[in-house]
Amino acid sequence: MSNRDAHMDGSTLETGDLDDFHCIIVSSNLKRCSDRLNKLLERTKSERRPPDIIAIQDPPAYFPFKECGNYIQWWSTADGSELTCKENPSRVRYVQPYGRKTSGPGEDLVPLEKVAFCIHKTLKNYTIIQAQGKNRGLLVTLFLTTEHGNIAIHNLYNYERAADIDELIEACRDKTYAHIIIGDFNLRHKDWEGPTCRNPHPEANTLVQKAGAIGMTCVNKPGHFTYSRGEFKTPGNEYKSVIDLAFVSTLLVGHASHDVLDGVFDSDHRPIRVTLDLRVERRRNYRYLWSEVTNETFADLVEKLAADMDWTAPESESAALQMLQDFIIRVLDPAVRDLVPRELLNQPLPVNHRTWTSVGVRIKNSRSRIVKLMSGRRGVWSVVKRAACWSRPKRIAQTPAFEHRGRIYTSDSDKVRCYVESTWTRTQRKGPARPSSPSPLTAPSRSSSESQQFATTPASSTGESPCMSRRSIPPSDLHNITARPGLPLPIFSSTRPQHVALDKLEKDELKRILKDLPDGKAYGTDNIPYEALKKCRKVIEPILETIFNAFLQFRLHPDHFKETITFVIQKPGKDAKVPTSYRPIAILNTIGKVYERIIANRLKTLAQTHNLLPATQFGAPGRNTTLALEHLLNGVYRGWLCKSKVSLLSLDLSGAYDHVDREQLLDTLISKGIPDWLVRIVWSFLSNRRSFIHMPGFEGDEYWIDVGIPQGSPLSPLLFLFYSAPILAKFGKEYGPETVAMFSYVDDTYVLVGTASYGRNCKIMSEIHAKLYEWARQRNLRFSPAKYKVMHFVNKNERDWKQHMNCSDLPSVPGFSNMTGAQKKKVLPSELVVLGVTLDKCLTWVAHVQAVSISVTLSRPLPTLQQIREKVRNCLESFKRFIGSTWGADLIRNRQLYYGNILPTIAYAAPAWFTCIPSVPYQPKATPLTYGIATDALKILCSLQIECMLALSGARRLTSAKVLEKEMHILPIVLQLHRICMTHRLRWHHSPEYIAMRNIRMSASGRLPLPKKSLGHSKAVLQTHPYQTLRRCVQLDEVRLRKRVGAAFEKKWEDIKKRKMMIKEYYDEIVHYVASLQWRKFRQRRNSHEKFKHPAYEAAWMDHSLRFYNGLTRAQSSILIMMRTGNIALYGNPIHRMVKGSKDSMCRQCGMHLETSEHLLCHCKKLHMERQALTTAAGHNNFHLFMTTDCDLASAWAIRYFGLEQFKHVKDDKRYQFPLKRSNRLR
Repeated sequence: MSNRDAHMDGSTLETGDLDDFHCIIVSSNLKRCSDRLNKLLERTKSERRPPDIIAIQDPPAYFPFKECGNYIQWWSTADGSELTCKENPSRVRYVQPYGRKTSGPGEDLVPLEKVAFCIHKTLKNYTIIQAQGKNRGLLVTLFLTTEHGNIAIHNLYNYERAADIDELIEACRDKTYAHIIIGDFNLRHKDWEGPTCRNPHPEANTLVQKAGAIGMTCVNKPGHFTYSRGEFKTPGNEYKSVIDLAFVSTLLVGHASHDVLDGVFDSDHRPIRVTLDLRVERRRNYRYLWSEVTNETFADLVEKLAADMDWTAPESESAALQMLQDFIIRVLDPAVRDLVPRELLNQPLPVNHRTWTSVGVRIKNSRSRIVKLMSGRRGVWSVVKRAACWSRPKRIAQTPAFEHRGRIYTSDSDKVRCYVESTWTRTQRKGPARPSSPSPLTAPSRSSSESQQFATTPASSTGESPCMSRRSIPPSDLHNITARPGLPLPIFSSTRPQHVALDKLEKDELKRILKDLPDGKAYGTDNIPYEALKKCRKVIEPILETIFNAFLQFRLHPDHFKETITFVIQKPGKDAKVPTSYRPIAILNTIGKVYERIIANRLKTLAQTHNLLPATQFGAPGRNTTLALEHLLNGVYRGWLCKSKVSLLSLDLSGAYDHVDREQLLDTLISKGIPDWLVRIVWSFLSNRRSFIHMPGFEGDEYWIDVGIPQGSPLSPLLFLFYSAPILAKFGKEYGPETVAMFSYVDDTYVLVGTASYGRNCKIMSEIHAKLYEWARQRNLRFSPAKYKVMHFVNKNERDWKQHMNCSDLPSVPGFSNMTGAQKKKVLPSELVVLGVTLDKCLTWVAHVQAVSISVTLSRPLPTLQQIREKVRNCLESFKRFIGSTWGADLIRNRQLYYGNILPTIAYAAPAWFTCIPSVPYQPKATPLTYGIATDALKILCSLQIECMLALSGARRLTSAKVLEKEMHILPIVLQLHRICMTHRLRWHHSPEYIAMRNIRMSASGRLPLPKKSLGHSKAVLQTHPYQTLRRCVQLDEVRLRKRVGAAFEKKWEDIKKRKMMIKEYYDEIVHYVASLQWRKFRQRRNSHEKFKHPAYEAAWMDHSLRFYNGLTRAQSSILIMMRTGNIALYGNPIHRMVKGSKDSMCRQCGMHLETSEHLLCHCKKLHMERQALTTAAGHNNFHLFMTTDCDLASAWAIRYFGLEQFKHVKDDKRYQFPLKRSNRLR
């Protein structure tokens, strides 16, 4: 009997291969119950042949956030809005240690539409379309391509019999599709219920007549009930019915079977299954298992394959291209294919793993997987990366019909064409067209080809490696690709001045590039990942060096490197129906990216050596966001000190990379003195570029791209900086006397103007914008006025500052005229995000954090520090997914999370906004900074650090912050920020960027000059500039550092790495010394009035306590820090008594002494028998030794016998049973 015949009889399919001759569809009403969803997915895991499509009715609110294994969800909200992680019902909400509890899950849920899908990740070429009109929210259709034609699967939920059956039948009249209607019809009829149906619904009769008229047949077996009230097996349950139905077209009647899945749910609806005898198109995604191949084994094979070839320097271009072809096709590709095992993704579980698990077992298994992940190569970082995805909604990536310039694009080919034409101004289709109209379904044939093509996808957010490519260069002729004429070679003048650049590889240059290659990145059409280059680096270095040197000598960029796969990704928060709401990301060949890195290194060296880029153009190598923000704030503070009104205009270049005019880019390089040979390589890099366009949900055609530069190449950012440099070089100097400063960061441009009035500022900004707009038009760039922002900064030290808070002056810019109040409010925000830092009008940094009125009410208080607090709390919330009070990562790993995730979030661009001088030794008594960060802001930062330490350490609330800092060996946040900021300032003290900012502050002829009446005492006024005050501190530190290092100072200062290390060691010593003084003072004050001295208070600051927590589980480290700090849930602890409202402090075991950790561990008579195992294992009964030497024994015994409510679920764990196996404890 065949598989099909066996399944027709209701038996289980014998094969577990997804590529069998079947397409299985399951339908189930989940009644908005998450438990039903979990049970249904667990059932699919236990099936030998899991379903391909799960049609869901009435999905639970948790459905969009559920990790469905090998399935991806499709869903839609009732109001069409997008979901965020905040709407996740299972979200582990972060609660501030001393704050009010937020609303619980379910209070802010967004209702979903009544129908949804789960689709197997291996399926390809399908589209999902929602019904409109009366059936919106009740009907959704999946159009699926098979090898025999196309089918339309209609998922219906006739909720309260409100669905319009006539519209459904009308949709099934389309003869280009074979139709299946499946779902909860909520209708009873004798045709599918049998003779037990006494009162059929009138709508059911109409359905039978109209479905029969178009050839639709119900495949339900009469009498196989799908619904019953209460439990199915309840004796005397008389109400049973068949309301979950499946109708199929005439063409499918002979190829479809139906059965009911028993044993999934205990009551109500039972799932139904329809099996089609059809082969569907599948995507076979593979993942390389590089961890199973050693570097030595892979390198030996590559060396063996390369041994028979000649790798001497080629003498012609064709020979160089042939050498590249041989290297890829005859060396690397066979080595990867033959040696590296591949894993086929999204396949059914092995038979021995298909088990039915309870909720408790699933939770236990999840925690075990988390612990296993933490013990892996990347440890806790891999868990952090996954935790960021767990709470996000999951949804099938689809491209809806585009609406552009009054037209609607519905077919896949039209969508690609619309996107390409709206993104790039000059393109031409190259690849073959896809069939635009679906073909009618034909009779299935078993003689279909077994061969399947591969598809390429980039590395997913879940950390999966990139998959095998569908398209590859023919092995016969790698370099003979038809060239497209288009980009003319620029005319070179023999008399023009040229800078000198090395046209061959430097020593160890290729070695450094290969060593720094990342893992797990997407690769291009040649199927060569970065891992392949890194594992045999020493073998292929001389080969690649020969090839790349030949390309440099012949001024060549091979056509093979120019073939890309462009993945189109929707921008967050943008309308999916607008083609400009998507961002193109080019996936390039990895060897080509290595070569482009070599070219980029030469451009970078030339730009830095000869100052080819404007000083105010940031985003170039060595010019980061911190320097850009410092430049902005430097001008604002100087304008305020000069009694000027300062305004900022933020400009936006739309699709900057995609609209670069290549001819003008080459002309710009020539004008900058770039040598001819390097310009020729850039010309070759830009010529004949083509790309396969992969839209969300389908793969598009191949196009020639004759404009722009590819996003994803290491060379593209530098080329764009050269291209956009004239913005600053041309317009930044024209208004020098008028106090104008311009700066940019890649494609973000800012104009800072400071004059005597805001109206004058707007007039100047209008003139500058008009010239910029015309310049951009000539260079094929597009400014987007809809994204412009204007901010008028207000100096709070002025008497009339309140009057200017609501200033509504705007420059004369297209789109700013005739604006409504709401539109003006959007253009003139009360806070503005600049390079990731949110600025408010007064640059207070703290007023908005506290959300208090400063005599002026702000619309949305969210400036820098509140933004920091929000981000940190989001991090803590995601950490709660894998950290509990008694399970998960221990204190050591959580401390790594603090330094790796939380502290960088707090300290982002801190040198720009953290203008503070704490009481640091060796520093003179500092005067308060005129515009420095306020004391209240420092208090908020300190409280935020306390929140982090309490959440990560497992300590109880009201534990002293100083003690936690000592136990976790974390510096106070103010000292940490001081160290980061002063390190940055001293490193850049003599840089051109800092010298330029210093000149702006000090020179009367700078970009923001002082009014004439202030010129006499300008120097005295500018000394109060916060950056100028901090500069004096840096100068003092440099003098002390020079004395400390001695004669070796100059030599170390010249070496960038040694300079960085020298400065870091200097400030590390200072802040740790200050921290030790603060700790000593805290201990003295504490010891003067504390009766009991807890172990955490005894040691000095530099006596690290982290060693006591090494190797302990999360539960052990939590209870150990409680015992060491004294803040534990025992009645001898006054904090615990205050929380419980109790006055009794006696031991609950013996009732004779104070209930403390020392008493229970060493002295309580009621625990004498239990204590014998502890003292035998430790060899003593000394509390001090228990808290220092034998922490693992003491913490395990305390978990088991202290009787704390917090540890009741883990106290019987075998890891805490005596005799304790100390050598096998979890690390």
